[in-house]
Amino acid sequence: MRSKHADRKSSTRTTLLDAAVDVLVDNGLTRFSVAAVASRAGVSTGALFYNYPSRAALIAAMTRHLFSQLEEEFVLDSTKGLTDPAERAVALVDAVWSAYNDPRMKAALELYGASRTDPELASLIAEIDDERAGRHLSLAEQLIGVPIEDKDHLAGVVVVTMMTIQGIVLDQLTGGHSSAHERALPLLRELVRGLVESAC
Repeated sequence: MRSKHADRKSSTRTTLLDAAVDVLVDNGLTRFSVAAVASRAGVSTGALFYNYPSRAALIAAMTRHLFSQLEEEFVLDSTKGLTDPAERAVALVDAVWSAYNDPRMKAALELYGASRTDPELASLIAEIDDERAGRHLSLAEQLIGVPIEDKDHLAGVVVVTMMTIQGIVLDQLTGGHSSAHERALPLLRELVRGLVESAC
């Protein structure tokens, strides 16, 4: 049984991470500070450092928390009611697109740009991306609903989906073609449908 202390610590961490996400969305990475997060969470900076000993540790935990939130809100229930594996795969494409268009995800993409000149942040992002790659593969297999024996094939489907959508969103964020998705998403849906049908 969890102790009351453990429950309080978990609650404090959740409050801090939610506050950190809000600060990132509202202020951007350049004005993301420990003081701002502590203030938003209603705790002292000492309490924040007790849970996360550095800004980098806070950013890493916040990023994992944010991705977990988006997965729960957009992805986990996206294939309910669908029985055809290809249709489930297409529903996943749409769920990922919705998640990437959430303001929290768009804010998180700032971390990737900043990591180019920040070795510590680059190391954290690489570690988190490795974790996400495994999670994405596991989720795809689970939510598509049938075993795909060729894991390299399934991994390819996942990579094509994630990289295409991330590229479109990054293009939009940097002033590119705001309507690019209107042309690209239908093609991506059909590509993913064909890849899944050929593997099942």
